[in-house]
Amino acid sequence: MKKLLSGLMATAIVGTSASAVAACGSPYKAFNEIYLVTDAGKINDKSFNESGYNGGNEVMKRLGDVSEGYSGIGYFQPPSITELETGYSNAQTAGAKTLILPGFHHAGDHLKNASEAMKKNDGNVIFLDGVPEDENGNTLDNVVGFLFRSDISAFYSGFASIIWSITNNNYKGQELKLATFGGVPNGLAVESFMIGYLASIDFYNQLKENETGVKKLTEVYKAAGMDESKIEEALKVNVSRVDSQKTVKSEFKSNFFTDNFNAGGGTVISQQLVNGGADVVMGVAGPQTGDLLSVIKNQRANTMVVGVDTDQVNAYPGSSDKFITSAEKDLVSATIAGAAMTTYADNKELKEKSKDEIAKVILKDDQKNLEDWKGQEIYMGGSFSKDGKNKINSQLHDAIEKAIPNEALIDASTYYFDKQDSTADGWLKNIGDDTIKEYVNLVMNSLGLTGDVI
Repeated sequence: MKKLLSGLMATAIVGTSASAVAACGSPYKAFNEIYLVTDAGKINDKSFNESGYNGGNEVMKRLGDVSEGYSGIGYFQPPSITELETGYSNAQTAGAKTLILPGFHHAGDHLKNASEAMKKNDGNVIFLDGVPEDENGNTLDNVVGFLFRSDISAFYSGFASIIWSITNNNYKGQELKLATFGGVPNGLAVESFMIGYLASIDFYNQLKENETGVKKLTEVYKAAGMDESKIEEALKVNVSRVDSQKTVKSEFKSNFFTDNFNAGGGTVISQQLVNGGADVVMGVAGPQTGDLLSVIKNQRANTMVVGVDTDQVNAYPGSSDKFITSAEKDLVSATIAGAAMTTYADNKELKEKSKDEIAKVILKDDQKNLEDWKGQEIYMGGSFSKDGKNKINSQLHDAIEKAIPNEALIDASTYYFDKQDSTADGWLKNIGDDTIKEYVNLVMNSLGLTGDVI
């Protein structure tokens, strides 16, 4: 049986030289062969860093028996982004073969330097939430960059929040109002969430007007625990955006964006949305979800929340009763699939153990027959949180995915990412009426729901 040497370090400490510890009888190094450098956050941040760390640890477990004395992969937590390079150097010195980099702060020149550090070890880089390019757009051939179909995740989350809200009377009168806001506009990372979420409203309303769509909604409502005799009344509830967000124009930018990602920066817009009668709000602005929760608490509002990026309910234990679900970026699966398809691409056993994570990837036609993903920009499909402290349980979650399979959203997602505009005013097009209309039409087409309108 494979055993690890005792006395493994519990953590990689800043300024300490980390040494690789080999597993007896195993070709793999424990602890430092897989190494993570945070984006100046912590590995217990309930977000990107922790997800990358958990993914790396899972790869180590699948590579061999790490039960005795194993306490985790190597990592470095830079005190600021100016010290990211120290982390890359530490990883190289420690003998790392796979370097996990969560978050956009590692992009550009940082990513190039990380790539060069790993080349000294004949190793690779897994870049979470970015492309495998240097600041000049040159492909880095030992880096796999993961991007996330966050529009799909948000579409599911918005749809799930509608079903849960109507089932649990989380609306006023006969109208359920949804809202969303972002920090600084960014077509890939902010509006990508917002369009999926907003599109779910129009999609739900179209399903109600479609014979097959009503059958789908009936099955989903039954999975949510609604008595079938009440479903007809449930379908009469009007679902819409909060009034301040029904129109998208340049002069209404402050109705959708705070123009920063700073804690405290989301208070004003949260007050506006909550006071405007929003029953559910999704914030895409980092710590400003905390601002939203504070406003809800201070005003004793019934407004519920959809989180983003990770299972965000875990980051706010004091407000866990307010989370319906979260639009997740599946960072753990990306990390596992990335390792299996780069550093360990020749390891058939690891690939077999990781086939579920690899299957979550949306590959382009020219990527489908690749033996490894080094130098590739890879997209992950969308996912949304369930169970734990979330209002969405497994039964409802699975019923939604059955009614709307992930693959049914790919055409709409591809359309959005192909046309998204990252210019200063690009948000106008990214979440504009025409874009959302086409997005919803593509989803309806993929589900074959265009010919049987009631």
